[in-house]
Amino acid sequence: MSTQIDPVPIDVVLPCLDEAAALPHVLTALPPGYRAIVVDNGSRDGSPQIAARY
Repeated sequence: MSTQIDPVPIDVVLPCLDEAAALPHVLTALPPGYRAIVVDNGSRDGSPQIAARY
């Protein structure tokens, strides 16, 4: 008897400090099934808002 197991999402922790320019590319390049957790460390360039949009 074979059973199919649903794939488990993979969380990717991304430390971030002023990465507004790179975040859109990095976040859209993650393969299906991967979830980004962006951890901001006091960015001043809008990185948290960009991460929230993606």
